[in-house]
Amino acid sequence: MLDVHYNICLYMKNASTNPQPISSENAGCGVVIICIVAISITVILGWMEYPVLNLIICMIAGLLCVGLVAATDPKALKADDKSGDNKPSPMLDPKPKSVPDSHRRTMRDIGPAEFALLQSEVYRLYDFVERACERKDVRERLDKVMNISNEDDTPWDFGLKKQMTILVDVKRAYDGLGHGYPSDDPESIGLTLFAAYYIDNQRTKWEYKDRFLVKDLQPSLSSYLKNVDILISKSPFGENVFFFQYILGLCDEDLSMQYTTLLYRFASATAKADGTVTPQEAKWLATIAHQNPAIDASEMEAYISDSTEKEDKLAPRSVSAVDEKKAEEELRELIGLQSVKDDVMRLTNFVRIQQERAHLGMKTTSVSYHCVFTGNPGTGKTTVARIVARIYKELGILKKGQLIETDRSGLVAEYVGQTAVKTNKVIDSALDGVLFIDEAYSLVQGGKEDYGMEAIATLLKRMEDDRERLIVILAGYEGEMHTFIQANPGLQSRFNRYIHFEDYSAEELKRIFLLNVKKLDYKLTDAALDKLNQVLSTAVATKDENFGNARFVRNLFERTLENQATRLSTVTSLTKEKLSEITEEDISIAK
Repeated sequence: MLDVHYNICLYMKNASTNPQPISSENAGCGVVIICIVAISITVILGWMEYPVLNLIICMIAGLLCVGLVAATDPKALKADDKSGDNKPSPMLDPKPKSVPDSHRRTMRDIGPAEFALLQSEVYRLYDFVERACERKDVRERLDKVMNISNEDDTPWDFGLKKQMTILVDVKRAYDGLGHGYPSDDPESIGLTLFAAYYIDNQRTKWEYKDRFLVKDLQPSLSSYLKNVDILISKSPFGENVFFFQYILGLCDEDLSMQYTTLLYRFASATAKADGTVTPQEAKWLATIAHQNPAIDASEMEAYISDSTEKEDKLAPRSVSAVDEKKAEEELRELIGLQSVKDDVMRLTNFVRIQQERAHLGMKTTSVSYHCVFTGNPGTGKTTVARIVARIYKELGILKKGQLIETDRSGLVAEYVGQTAVKTNKVIDSALDGVLFIDEAYSLVQGGKEDYGMEAIATLLKRMEDDRERLIVILAGYEGEMHTFIQANPGLQSRFNRYIHFEDYSAEELKRIFLLNVKKLDYKLTDAALDKLNQVLSTAVATKDENFGNARFVRNLFERTLENQATRLSTVTSLTKEKLSEITEEDISIAK
C-alpha cells in the first residue's frame, strides 16, 4: 500500500514539473510560419543576387522544421490535448452509438467532460461510504460479516476490512462491464482513479491534463487488486451481490438502495467513457439497476436491442434485464401475502379501466391512490410499497416512482418552527413518487406540547397542494393505525384504502429462508432442513405481538452463517462444498 501511495505522489509531482510534449497542432503552425518567413526573406533579397545567402537561409529553415517535428510527441499526433476546453465532449452523448473495434479509443482520447464525470462519481461514492461507516451498526455489521484473518490467524483491523470490502464491490462493478485490468481503454480510468483515490490518504484530485499518467499507476494498483480478486472468487454472497450492499441491507434497506444507485452511476460513467455502450455493458448495468427499482436504466434496452438487430434482423428482439420483471410480476413472485396481492391488483385494474374510459372520452370516477398498510413488523409492507410505487409509475400516474421512507424522527423537530421545515424537506424529496411513513400513529403520541400535529398539518396541506405529484402510504400496527386515522378528519377523508398484511406461516418463513440460501449459493443438509422446520414451527407457535416475521428469518439466517463460519474456522482444508454446506449444528435455536 505504501508503494502505491508513493507512486501516486511521484506521478503527480512529475505532472507539475515536466514540460508537456508539443502537440501536432502547434508543430504544424510552427512549420508553416518558418516556411513563410524563409520565402519572404528570399523574395526580398532576391535569389539571383545573393544565391549563397539565400541557400543558407533555406537550409536553416529546413533544419528548424525538422527539429520542430522531431520534438513533437508521436502519440500527440493522434490526439490533441485541449485541457482548457470545458465544453461537453461528443463522447458524452447520453446515447452514444456503437463503434467498430478498429476505432477503439485509448486513455488519451477521453474528453474533459467524461474525465470530470468519472472523477465526480468516484468522489460521490467514496463520500457516501465514509458517511455510512460513521454509523455504529454499520461498523459492527461490517466487522462481523467480513471475518477475515491473516496467515498467522490474526484478524484484520477494521480499516483494512472496510477498504477491501469497498474495493471488492468497485472491482466487481468494473469486471462486469467486460474490461480487463490493467488496460489502456478509457473505461479503466474509473477503476484506477477510485483505487488510487481510496488508497491515497491525501485524496489527490487529478487534472485532465494528467490523464496520460493514469496508466502509469496501473502496475502498482494491479498487484494490490490481485488480493481483491481473491476475495471476489471466494465471495459467499452470490454472483451479483455486492459485499457492502449486503452489509448495509442488514442495517438499513434505504442505505443499501442508495449505495446500489451510486455503484450504478459509477459503472455507467465508466461504460460511457469511450463514447459507446456495448451489449455486455448494457446488460451488466441493467443487472445492477434491477437491484434497485428507483434506478431508471430504460436507455440500456436500446443498446441491447440495437445490437440484436445488427447481428440478425430476423432474430427475435432481446429484452433487457430491467424489463424482464415488471412490478406486477415481482409482486406475484413475493412469498405469501395473497390477500395483499389481490388488493393491489384490484386497485391496479380499477385504475387501468378508468384510464381506458378517459381515453375514449367516457366519464370517470376519482381515484384515491393513498393507502394505509397495517400489520406486524417484517410482513413486507416496505417491499410492497416500493412495488406499488413502480406500478404507479408504469401506469403513468407518477413520473419517477421513487419510494422515500421516513418515520416520526424524520418529520418532527425538537424546537418551535422547525417541524414544518423538516417535514416539507422530506415531502419535496418524495414529489413525483411515494412517501412511506412507518409507524405513522407515533406522530400523535408525544403529548400536547409535541410537534407531531404540526407535521400532520403540513403533510395534509402538501397532499392537497401537490395532489398530482405526491402519493402517501401510512404504515403501522392495525389497531393503532385505525385509531390514528379515525381521530383526524383530515386523514380520514384522504385515506380510505386499507391493505392488511398477515403474519407469515411457518412454511412461508421456510421459503424465505431457503430463498436466501439459494441466492447466496448455500445448500442445507437433510438434517439441517429438519432442524429448520422445527425452529420455525416453534417460533410461529410461541410468537407474540413483537414477532419479527421476515426479520426473524433474516436474523436466523445471519446467525446460521456466523455459526457455519465458526465451525469452519478449525478446518484446515476448505473446499467449495464445505464452504457452501449448512449443517444441523449451524441452525440456531430461535430465541
